Amino acid sequence: MHNRCCACAYQLLCKRTTAVVRPKILTVSTTYPISFSNMTYLFQQLILSLSATYPISSSNITHIYQRQEEGES
Repeated sequence: MHNRCCACAYQLLCKRTTAVVRPKILTVSTTYPISFSNMTYLFQQLILSLSATYPISSSNITHIYQRQEEGES
């Protein structure tokens, strides 16, 4: 996936679309129809790019599980 696509996906995820990004999204969506498999692939690539930026450590995983358990109780 191109860096430009990852940037667009990240901006969409964070709801920070700019005037420059919006026309690109409209252009891309007509060229590449949005389907469940396309969105799945897009978010997989986004997660991979974010995990490279924010490495997952054992302490982060422990923190995530602790928060999940607190939410269940």
